[in-house]
This record gives sequence, C-alpha cells and structure tokens, in this order.
Amino acid sequence: MPIDKPVIDSTVLISDESGSLKGTGFLVKSDNDLGTRVYLVTNKHVVSYKNTCYKYREKFFLGFKTQQRKWLNIPVTICNSSGTILPAAYPHPNDMVDVIVFNISDVLNKYFKENLQMLWFNYNLLATSDVIKNENISVGDDIFIVGYPRGYRNIYSQTPFVRQGIIATNIEELLSLEIKDEFGREMNNLNAFIIDANIFPGMSGSPVILKPRFCIGKNKTIDIKNGMVGNYVLGIVSQVWLYEKPIDKVTVEETIKYNIERFTKDEIALGIVFNSQLIRECIEHFEKKR
Repeated sequence: MPIDKPVIDSTVLISDESGSLKGTGFLVKSDNDLGTRVYLVTNKHVVSYKNTCYKYREKFFLGFKTQQRKWLNIPVTICNSSGTILPAAYPHPNDMVDVIVFNISDVLNKYFKENLQMLWFNYNLLATSDVIKNENISVGDDIFIVGYPRGYRNIYSQTPFVRQGIIATNIEELLSLEIKDEFGREMNNLNAFIIDANIFPGMSGSPVILKPRFCIGKNKTIDIKNGMVGNYVLGIVSQVWLYEKPIDKVTVEETIKYNIERFTKDEIALGIVFNSQLIRECIEHFEKKR
C-alpha cells in the first residue's frame, strides 16, 4: 500500500548554518480543548555538537517547502548564549533516550506569512502499548522510514525519501545490545526496538511508520468492517547498528607508520529505534504546563 502524502510533508530537514549538520525531524500536532500546539521531534544528537554527549547547539534550521515548491530554512533556537536550554526545548530526562521535542508553535506562526505548505502527524498517531496490542503489531511487520539520507532530498518536489524495512525485534520488550553507543555507554534495558532497514547518516530523527495493511480477522480473512490499519508512528530512528571489524592486510607496523586505523566500523543494515511512548512523554511535559 502507498504511503500517505501528509506523512511525507510532515518530515523536515534539520541543518546548521554551515550545512555540515544534516538530520531529520518530524512534526506532531496536539489539538485539544486547551488549544493547539505543534511540536518538532528529533534526536538529541542531531541538534548537538559533533562528538559531544548532548552539548546542544545554540540554534539549528528547519527545512520546509513552500506551496511554490521552494525551500525555506527556519531558524530554531535551543539555548541562550550561556548554554541554558530554553523552555521551548525538552530533551527526554533519561540520558540514554535519544529523543528531544521542541514546541515550535510560535516559530511557525511567525513564518506563516511565507505561505508555507505544512502538514503534521496528529498526536493520537503516536502508537501506545494498547495500539500495538490491539492492532497486533509485531516482529516481521512492514514499516516505512521517511528522511533525508546524507541530507539529500528530491529537489523538484522538495520532499524527503521513503525507505522500507521490517520490525526486527519485539516493540514491547526492553532492548539490550552487545554494543555500546558512540559515547561508550552500555545499551541495556532501552525502551527501543530494532528495524531491518538501510539507515544512513542524515536519517537520524526519521519517523518509523507502520505500513498500511488490511486487518485480518480471527478466521484469517480480511476484515472489511475495520478496513485499513496504518499511519501509526512506531518510533524515531536514532542510529544505525555498527560493529568494528579488522581491516585486512594492515599490519601493526603499517598502522604506526601511516597512522592507519586497524579497525573500521561496518553497518549491518539494522537501525535502532526509540519507541513512540518516549515521544509522548516529552510532549506530555509541555501539555502539563498549559
């Protein structure tokens, strides 16, 4: 089944002033009796300085398309000049959870005059444990990943790329891996899961979306009454799973003489995804402050 257009248009490119930072984020709208807010969801490491354990940049830029298919970069400030995080930004309080949320309602209101073409996921599409159980979402289900690999986009339509994969581990189980993250921390008991998909730099912060499918009844027939199941955001891509392997034919002498690394990091086409419940927890922080 094809992916819905709003899913594509709600996914944005994140960059810095130099253009060296490239990542992905997506927009979530919370609409209730108390008002409407739009949140940007991405990874902590996407908006941090490289090789730092979440030392946040002062600002970054969101890449949007206008209705004329032109590209517009909108600045979003994270910290003040002293490095203090502003109230509009909320990183998940668990240091091991690579999720940060921004209330960008005021930012978007400021730039509406630019005739932006903006869509967003509704908050209720962030999958909960009940959704996962009721919709029987499990290992082997097909998923879409929407993002900007290496920062690339379709220049004509100003849109990200859609990739596909499958759920490789149980979403409802805590995840522990025999590897460490880029800061050398043990990856144990995470509210995360693994997807079998080719993830590249720039796709960090991409939404992982359940591929639309027909409901199957108890008698293993298509459930026409309930129709399609899809559009649920299952989580957010954090990183590709890497492992170190020796480089062939590199001796110790050559390593010293030419300053060659004897090991290289290799991708195994698996992505680490933090569960949507963690995104909900960050958004609830803002909702409670209404």
